[in-house]
Amino acid sequence: GDVSFSPDGTRLAVAWWDGHVDLWDVPGRRFLRALTDREQPQRGRLAFSPVRNLLAATSESKVVTLYDFDSGRESVLWRAPDQGGWSVRDLAFSQDGSRVVIYAGSASFWLNVKTTPELGDAVWVVNVSSSKIESRHPTVWSDTRFHGAARLSPDNRRLYLARSDGLNYRYSIQCLDLATGQELWQTERQRDRGLTTLAISPDGRVLASGSGFEDPTIRVWETATGRFLVRLDGHTGWVHKLVFTKDGRRLIS
Repeated sequence: GDVSFSPDGTRLAVAWWDGHVDLWDVPGRRFLRALTDREQPQRGRLAFSPVRNLLAATSESKVVTLYDFDSGRESVLWRAPDQGGWSVRDLAFSQDGSRVVIYAGSASFWLNVKTTPELGDAVWVVNVSSSKIESRHPTVWSDTRFHGAARLSPDNRRLYLARSDGLNYRYSIQCLDLATGQELWQTERQRDRGLTTLAISPDGRVLASGSGFEDPTIRVWETATGRFLVRLDGHTGWVHKLVFTKDGRRLIS
């Protein structure tokens, strides 16, 4: 599942492995309501905006809903293509809260890998105010519903995304210039079934990545060049999520 705090720390959203999404009052230590109370064929994913009382969360199969807790409004932010059994692997707000980045993949893609590339894993950049898709970026297919992540740079000019090649048991991180769609760099391929999480530091200088299954280490990269900086050991199982503190001095895994 997934967890996320509101910017003021008063609300906690929890997404469960069966698709349920709950909202909690943190100071009162009490359950507020279920945002999604029916089981889904995928785990729940969610993220609070870092600047507003706004939550993006999976609400049903193939749908990400935007919850505005100040106005009480709910709206569909993103809907997956009609074909394929899509699942949201990861979603995150940009640091200024203007965009949401969604990494999703089609569970049925493995049935026809070569003839239906439109059903492969992809990253969507969605404008929050208009709910319009600004860009879509296909990536390498992953053979499980647990791999894939993407983040925007603080200035929203660069996109960092996982390229999890499940067929060849390799993964890498790719950096794209959003204005041109051109690749700026790509890391050397790492041996594992896929990348599970990404986190970018508040100053945008470093990127942390985690993987799972065979390689439970955390790697830190320089965002300007993709240069490998340091490996962090300690986990014995897969790394599910990484978060930098607001001052950028600590990384929580």
